[in-house]
Amino acid sequence: MSGKNMIAARRILVFLGILLTVPCFSQPGGPGGPPCWPPPCAVPINGGIVFLLAAGAVYGFYMLYRMRKRNTADATGR
Repeated sequence: MSGKNMIAARRILVFLGILLTVPCFSQPGGPGGPPCWPPPCAVPINGGIVFLLAAGAVYGFYMLYRMRKRNTADATGR
C-alpha cells in the first residue's frame, strides 16, 4: 500500500471505530438500586488508594534519584 492509501485506510478505520462505539455509551441506564440510608452503607474508597499513592510516591522518588544520578555522572564525565 502506498502512503496515501494507508492514511485513507487509517482515517476510515478511526471513523468507523468512533461511529460504532458511540451507541455503546448511549444505552439507557438500569433501574438503580435501593436507596442507601444510613450512610455507613457507602463504599469505602480508602482501601487501596493509600497503597497506590505510596507506591506512586516511591516510584517518583526513585525516578528523580535515577535522573539526578545520571545527570551528575554526565557532568563529571564518568
